[in-house]
Amino acid sequence: MELTSPSLLRESFYRMRTVEELIRMGLHPSEIISGYNKAIIKVVEVLEELDESGSERMDVRSKYEVVSRMRAAVASKQFGHAEIICSLVADVSVSVSLLVGYSCLLEVFLLVD
Repeated sequence: MELTSPSLLRESFYRMRTVEELIRMGLHPSEIISGYNKAIIKVVEVLEELDESGSERMDVRSKYEVVSRMRAAVASKQFGHAEIICSLVADVSVSVSLLVGYSCLLEVFLLVD
């Protein structure tokens, strides 16, 4: 999701319409708030599972390690094609980091997410 003012405003209006529909269906606002709170807790659990341990000590010359760190970010944008895209990006970033001697390109790939 974009983090620009128009996109945040649009998202806010969409959420308000969703809440309005839930209230019309007969849900009490406290039930809606409870549901959103449960959703937030679940999202945090899922995000914590996606964290790859050892990322701070990652060997940028290892294709396997590079792919494992970028899989979640790529899958969130290209579901179903993540393995192919990660493999290609890892090949390029490992090759370039070996030629150049540092991991600058890999950091750019991971920040583009």
